[in-house]
Amino acid sequence: MTDPLPLVHYPELEDQASAMQQDGYAYFPGILNREEITELRALMDRLEPIETYFDNESASGQGQYYTKVLNNAFNRDPLLRDFIDRSGVIELAEALHGEDAHVIGMTVWLTGSGRPAQKLHTDWQPLTLP
Repeated sequence: MTDPLPLVHYPELEDQASAMQQDGYAYFPGILNREEITELRALMDRLEPIETYFDNESASGQGQYYTKVLNNAFNRDPLLRDFIDRSGVIELAEALHGEDAHVIGMTVWLTGSGRPAQKLHTDWQPLTLP
């Protein structure tokens, strides 16, 4: 079993950027309140997959677990735009990527119960392709 990563909040932007570089994440406790989480989850449940966005949804049963993936989500409901540039988070993104950083997509992932434990997931390829 792996140990959980420590959730250390660094209040200073410079320390948050260092945490991103060294640890791969920065922790923002309380960035969403309970009401926002409830509202966001209800919206995520309500949104339907769109085939042309390469979305998918699979039902649970017979060894499967429920999964729903929605791409380009912030284009689908004005509520999602409210979650793009949270104070503190957007400043960190700009510190890492430059002041002209742009959000080009937002993916919604819902995973039901029964999903087996998995190792660390990354969306980068740690090797050079020819």
